[in-house]
Amino acid sequence: MKKYFLFMFFFLFVLSVNAGEGRYTLPLTGGGWSLWLDKEASWQNDRLYLPHEITDLSLLPVNRPTGGWQVLSNNPDAVSVGVPGTVEEYLTVSDNPRPEDFRGVSWWYRKIKIPADQKNKRFIIYFESVRMRAEVYLDGKLMAYDLIGETPFQVDITDEAKPGTEQLLAVRVTNPGGNFHWQDFDILKWGEYNIPPARSFSGIIGRVRLESVNPVFISDIYMQNTPQITTANAILTLQNEKGKTAKQDLRITVYEWKNKEKIVYSKEIKGISLNKGMNELKIPVSAPDAKLWSVDDPNLYVCEVELSEGQNWVDKDSRRFGFRWFEASGIG
Repeated sequence: MKKYFLFMFFFLFVLSVNAGEGRYTLPLTGGGWSLWLDKEASWQNDRLYLPHEITDLSLLPVNRPTGGWQVLSNNPDAVSVGVPGTVEEYLTVSDNPRPEDFRGVSWWYRKIKIPADQKNKRFIIYFESVRMRAEVYLDGKLMAYDLIGETPFQVDITDEAKPGTEQLLAVRVTNPGGNFHWQDFDILKWGEYNIPPARSFSGIIGRVRLESVNPVFISDIYMQNTPQITTANAILTLQNEKGKTAKQDLRITVYEWKNKEKIVYSKEIKGISLNKGMNELKIPVSAPDAKLWSVDDPNLYVCEVELSEGQNWVDKDSRRFGFRWFEASGIG
């Protein structure tokens, strides 16, 4: 019996230690969200900010819920929802819905709790898609502003994150309107601004996840196909938030999606010097034996990238892709 308890203690201790290393992912897709339509919110004459105009979030207005942040606690008018989802999906009751029914502001919010053993990391929330304007708040602090809509964006919440403590994540989504037909030629007006035509729906319409990473981490993996069909460029974005130059070892491995033992490419690079901030690295991946992707045979591969510093594992991420090439020829 004592051996059993000793084994369990050692097992749990190892799990606890490992939980704080490398990359930790907290899925925020699915249930656990609440939705409230803020009918009194002002938005029609807002100044809008494009990405290049945002140099300091503290200079942007903080748009609180009508009635204050406490409205999001035990709100009888809020409904439990999951994401991805739309306002129209959850709140439409009419048999004849109109595009203007849900124009304006909705709040999508939930509680999050980052494990306590993730302290001293960086915390990033990834949104696949929101329509249209998204203002992301953590405990009432504006953390991100995205106007483009329906494209991925990420939010660094490191400065306000409190591992081990429950926090309120709230997304203020503004729908300026749109149409319910397929005639995409009418320019929409948002105050004095012209915006592209679009469908009149709003919400968090893509998956959401929170990741904790070390100060040096893999920010993105882009697999770029080339005319040499069995060669693809792995374009890696590596982020260094240490405040000084960092040296890292990198290993890249490409294997069949459903057969990890079937490796078609592998390479190790020792002592890569990463400057402060964003670093981009392009690695040609040549895999002569790779099976090509086609409609009839959709063969897929995984590109796995690992960062390490000496014997310490720093980060690991992967991207699924296919070896393929398309081009238009003989036209014009």
